[in-house]
Amino acid sequence: MQKSKGVVHVGTLDCLGIDVALYDKSTKAINESPEMQQRAKETMARIEVAERSRLMGEGYTPMTREVTIERIKKIEDKKSEFVAGIMVLA
Repeated sequence: MQKSKGVVHVGTLDCLGIDVALYDKSTKAINESPEMQQRAKETMARIEVAERSRLMGEGYTPMTREVTIERIKKIEDKKSEFVAGIMVLA
């Protein structure tokens, strides 16, 4: 295990009650197989969505990439309008 990763993982693994050797072995097994890597990514994505849903409440639905980009553009437009107003006043 790499030293920089090990310090972080050991504390987290200890907190979760997971054996470090078991973690290392399962990580190695996942990294050796592209199918297992894909399955791990999909599982992590499902866990992340479930956790976000739990934290955000019942009405939470993840935004699509397109909706996210659209909303970011709207925020940036509002910021530009705000800064322009300040520049006019200055």
